[in-house]
Amino acid sequence: MRQFLTIAVILTTAALFVVGCGPKAAQNGQKVSPAPVLSAVPFSQLKASALDTVDFISDKTGYVGGQGLILKSGDGGQTWSKLYASTDNVVSVDVGDDVNVWAATSDYLLRSTDGRSFQRVDPAIDAGQNGKGISAIDFVSGDQGFILANGVIWRLNNGSDVQRATPPGQVDSLSFVDQNTGFATVANVVYKTRDGGGTWTRIFTAPVATSNGQDAWRSTIRAGNATNAWLLVYGGDEGMSQMAYVVFHTTDGTGFTPVMDEGYFSVDYPTIHLNNNNQNIGIQPGPFTVHGDEEAFFTGWGAVQLLLTRTVDDGKSFAGTDIGAHIDTLPDSSTPVGISFADATHGWLVGSQNGQGIILDTTDGETFKAVP
Repeated sequence: MRQFLTIAVILTTAALFVVGCGPKAAQNGQKVSPAPVLSAVPFSQLKASALDTVDFISDKTGYVGGQGLILKSGDGGQTWSKLYASTDNVVSVDVGDDVNVWAATSDYLLRSTDGRSFQRVDPAIDAGQNGKGISAIDFVSGDQGFILANGVIWRLNNGSDVQRATPPGQVDSLSFVDQNTGFATVANVVYKTRDGGGTWTRIFTAPVATSNGQDAWRSTIRAGNATNAWLLVYGGDEGMSQMAYVVFHTTDGTGFTPVMDEGYFSVDYPTIHLNNNNQNIGIQPGPFTVHGDEEAFFTGWGAVQLLLTRTVDDGKSFAGTDIGAHIDTLPDSSTPVGISFADATHGWLVGSQNGQGIILDTTDGETFKAVP
C-alpha cells in the first residue's frame, strides 16, 4: 500500500507452495513443508546481509526484505523473526495489515495471509533478456494490486488474474491509492488512471531538459491519496558526485508545483526559481516515502553520509537530519536503501554497513540509531 511500489499476477500452475526458513526458495511445482517461525531475537543475532526494503504498518509491526530473507518485527524493530530464506534477493515488501503481506524478488512474488509463512506466486508476465525484472509492487487489498516489471505495469485481480495495465513508455515508478486511482511516471512525465490502469491521462510534464535530452531524466512518485502526491524528477546532468533533481508536490491530483531542488545544475530547469534557503535533500536523491496527507520523508546522500529531509505540514516547511555514516554510501542514487514511516515520528531505514545488513529507527522523526 505504501512504499517503494506495485502488482499483477497469475499462477502458472494450480498449486501454491509454502516457503519456510529453509536455505533455498521453493521452485514453482515443488512442495515444501512450512518451517516453524523462528523466535524473535535481536537483529544482530541474525547475521543478515544487505537489506533493500522495509514497510511498517504501525509503530510496532513491520517487515524488511533483502538478500535472501524476509524478517518481521512486532515490537518496533527491537527483535525480529526470520519468516523466509532463499538465495534470491527480496526487492520489495508491501504490508496490507498484520497478516496480509506481499513481497517480490525480480522474478516471482511471495504472499502471506497469516503473517508467518509465505507462498510463492509466479506471475504470467512478459520476461525480458534478464527475466521478468520485477522492481516494485503496490497492493490496494489482500488480493488486488499492481506490479512494475521491466518498465511495464501489470494489474493483479482476485489474487490470480493478471492484466497489462500500463501507460505508454518505459515506466519508472507507480503509486496507487485504491483499486481505481493511481499515478505512474515515465521520465519527466506523470500519468494518472481512474480505472485501475485501463486508461491513463498525461497530467504533468516537469519543465526539465538537458543536453542529453529528456530521456536522461528518471522519476519517482508517491501518493498519500488521490489528490496529494509527491514527485521526484532526477538525473539530467551529473558531475562531481552531484545529480540534478527537483521535487514537486500536488494537492489537487493534477497540477504539480516545485518545492525543492538540488541547485547546482539549475541550468537544467531554468524556469524553476525557488527561495528555499539552500534546503535540499543532498547532492544525490535517494528513495522517499509519504504518510497520510501532509507527511513526506526524503533520503539523500551527502559527501559521506545519508541524509533525511522531512515535511509534516504538507510541504510548507522542511527540516533536514544528518543520519551519519551508519549506512554505506557511494554516493549513488541506486544504492539500496529502504525507508518507512508509520507516523510523523516513528520511522525506519534499512541498508548495509560494511557488507552486513543494518536497520536504523527513530521515535522522534529526527534522531536515528541502529536497532540491537
